[in-house]
Amino acid sequence: MKKVIAVTIILLLFVVVFAGCSGGGSTTPKTSKVNMSVTDEGGKAISGVKLSMGDYSGTTDSSGKYAFNDVKSGSYTIKASKEGYEDVSSDVTVGEGESKTVNLALKEEVVAEEIKDYSQIKSYKVTFEVKSASGKGDQKIEILQDDYGKKQHMSVVDLKTGETQFEMYIDGDKAKIRSDDTWTEMPASQVSSISGGFLAIVDTMAVNVRNSYNTSVKTLTGSASYSISRVGSETVNDYPAVKYLMKANVTSQGEQTISQVELWVISSGTYKNYPTRMVISVTNKGETDMVTFNVSDFGKVVISGI
Repeated sequence: MKKVIAVTIILLLFVVVFAGCSGGGSTTPKTSKVNMSVTDEGGKAISGVKLSMGDYSGTTDSSGKYAFNDVKSGSYTIKASKEGYEDVSSDVTVGEGESKTVNLALKEEVVAEEIKDYSQIKSYKVTFEVKSASGKGDQKIEILQDDYGKKQHMSVVDLKTGETQFEMYIDGDKAKIRSDDTWTEMPASQVSSISGGFLAIVDTMAVNVRNSYNTSVKTLTGSASYSISRVGSETVNDYPAVKYLMKANVTSQGEQTISQVELWVISSGTYKNYPTRMVISVTNKGETDMVTFNVSDFGKVVISGI
């Protein structure tokens, strides 16, 4: 009887081993593993990042890690997103039974302050210099504004000679303009658009910072790409300010124009969120033109009557 039991056990063991080694049955493909590591641009781990990879999904832990387990071999696009950061994606190909590590770096999303125009400020000073690649016609323009724009003084100076080329006063509904040492009086309505046009340039750039981020446009004749980043803080015109950098690359009919705008926005105090400096440079055919704006002396400018 013992012999029969022993033979039975041997037969069972033989069947199990044979079944496991036989090539006649199908085998289950080995699954893979994708180890994720997510940091910011400085290398600091980011937790709570939502990850997706095909039908797989998960969220990074406190160390910025997450692992996709039991992954089938194939090609995937990994997507990562978290509020306050720009979305990022990366393509990955996973082999059968492979363990792969993917590192992603998220860029902090630029959140612009509610940049304001100057309509609510009683008085301030605006200066801007225009410098061309040729050096011809370079000018310095100064605008003093008081009583919420009811009083203005504007002058245009040739940077090369220092000569005042144009001067204007506005006081309520009256205005006077000096050209070639001759003063001419006229209604303010006829000249208000002159200084207003210059101030509109600054306001337009501020609005672009507030509303236009990382935009790409393609047209029938060319393409354009725009980007913006917040690059730091510093004191400008005696005000603490946040600096923004805007870049534009425009190609039209085979010709490329590269533009850059540096904008400083006051970051604290009574005049928080008002632009105080802007530098615009435009390069085309290897030549660069530049305009520098400074807005200062908020609440300090006083213009006497004309």
